[in-house]
Amino acid sequence: MTEPNRAILAQYEDIAAQHTARVDGIGEEFAAELARQDALAAERARAAAEALPAAEAAREAARAPQEPVEPSKPDWGPRQNRQVVMSFGDEELRAEAAPRTTPIPVQAAPPTTPIPVPEPVREAQPPRYLSFGGEEDEAEAALPPRVQRRPVRPSRPAEPDDDDLSGHTWMR
Repeated sequence: MTEPNRAILAQYEDIAAQHTARVDGIGEEFAAELARQDALAAERARAAAEALPAAEAAREAARAPQEPVEPSKPDWGPRQNRQVVMSFGDEELRAEAAPRTTPIPVQAAPPTTPIPVPEPVREAQPPRYLSFGGEEDEAEAALPPRVQRRPVRPSRPAEPDDDDLSGHTWMR
């Protein structure tokens, strides 16, 4: 083997050794993390196994028949019935009910207002406002300047086999 080939092979072997060391380090980190997670899972399983009897006892206590609770009686009593009389024009009941009503006070007629006298018609006057001399500028600005348009040239019809539009000009 020639000297340049040996130098390249030595570099390759060095790079391969570094790569193998990195892969081994990652594998060891993974194995350590996996062992830690397994230990946590075992601890959780142990805690759940210890709590299981207490949970079963609580479930059984909830299933046990409880003494029935009597509904409480309301504090209020039945409503007293009042005598209701329906009348279709009995004179006696009208006379009896008449003194109980209060008379409606009679209101006096509203005061009359005098009829307003129409104002005399005034001549139309120009509106009053403070001017700074801008009316002349406004009159000139009222008509916009005439814009000249260029005639639009019809574009060339596209060739039927020009799929990529390379024959079309995009500039005006």
